[in-house]
Amino acid sequence: MKIVKTAAGVLLLIFLCVSVLSSCTMFDFSVESLLHPPKLTGENALIQRAFEDSVGTDVLLVSPLTGEYRSAFVQYDIDQNGSEETLVFYAKTASPNEAHMHILKYDGENWFSAGDVAGNGSEVYSIGFFNFDNDPSMEIAVSWAVSDSKRIKTLALYQFNESEASFAVSQLSVLQIYDYMVSDFDFDGRQELMYLMDNSSDQDNPFIANVIKMLPSEGTFGYVCELKLSSSINWPAKVSFDIADGTYRLYIDCANNDGTYMTEVLYFDCESSVLSRITDEDGISLSSQTYRHAEVYCEDVNNDHAIEVPVEKYYEGAFIRSQESGAESEMQIIAYAKINGNRIDETSYHYFYAPGGLFRYRVDAFLSQYRAEYMIENAELIFYTSDDSNAKVFTVKYTEFANQNKDIFVEIAEPAVTQMKEQYLKSLAEIL
Repeated sequence: MKIVKTAAGVLLLIFLCVSVLSSCTMFDFSVESLLHPPKLTGENALIQRAFEDSVGTDVLLVSPLTGEYRSAFVQYDIDQNGSEETLVFYAKTASPNEAHMHILKYDGENWFSAGDVAGNGSEVYSIGFFNFDNDPSMEIAVSWAVSDSKRIKTLALYQFNESEASFAVSQLSVLQIYDYMVSDFDFDGRQELMYLMDNSSDQDNPFIANVIKMLPSEGTFGYVCELKLSSSINWPAKVSFDIADGTYRLYIDCANNDGTYMTEVLYFDCESSVLSRITDEDGISLSSQTYRHAEVYCEDVNNDHAIEVPVEKYYEGAFIRSQESGAESEMQIIAYAKINGNRIDETSYHYFYAPGGLFRYRVDAFLSQYRAEYMIENAELIFYTSDDSNAKVFTVKYTEFANQNKDIFVEIAEPAVTQMKEQYLKSLAEIL
């Protein structure tokens, strides 16, 4: 979490770095730059003065923890009138557990305060801008959290109400969520919101995926559909999606009660406006094929704009060993797979994930050529020839330095056995 205590002179630094991102501008700053505060002029000084005049200088700036917007100061043309508003996320020093969102507008000459909203937590997890009702103004979605919670958060949806004489921010809805995503699932030109909610009062189905939609005539959100997630889930961790054959597919990565992980593989049925599980030819959910021990989530591993799902396999003849305890276990690997209709088809992307999430190593090129073992204490992945000589071919070594930097080293023990170069072998490693 990036929280910087500011005083009258220190706050000036937040406007040093300005980056333009599509339809928004974000201010960013670093602790290091706070050591040498410059004197600002122009529009940045006006924004600073308007904020200080409204809330004072005894504040803590609160930056969103995840997402596209990572600055305590965010500029966005919310009312789509060609002039950007500025949102400031902060907490009073006297009440650091209550984060606020402050809104500043520009009238063509000066910046002025247009409202202040008390949040639902001490931190801002993420912020997004969406248009649920297709009017000219965007809605603001702020996910508030407490103490960097990885689990339940509060999603608050806000709307601008503006006239020639006044300007105000109203709260449309407040939802308790684990994660959410916004998209036009049914392709009707209006966005829906899918969110994962706690349903722990029902032990058989402790989590639900809900889809809601704005009812413009009423100014509220209405129910579209819901799907109860697997009873084995301890908590939902991540939501991903892609589109195939004109259908949204949702991938909900989950941590299970027994310490394993799985992915709920869903799709949105446009004709009936429901979420459903993708099943195989026998009607069995494809989610049942995604159970794994490694904390690994869906991703687009080959940059083809389609999500791949982690599937667990065993690397035959390979082991994870501990020199201290003498413990030995079969090596598990993750084979990323693609959803093709009602099948899960493996891709060529197979990875060994080192215990503890230190690094991953792409091993699909070596499965038929070498044996392997991972030595836990040394964080070494060693490859051997698969013949009777059992000769060491090369070693992948993970190293942490005193300055917190990390690196991967590759040592080729038997150059005559492999034609692959050290640079190539190292390129297959990725520090996590």
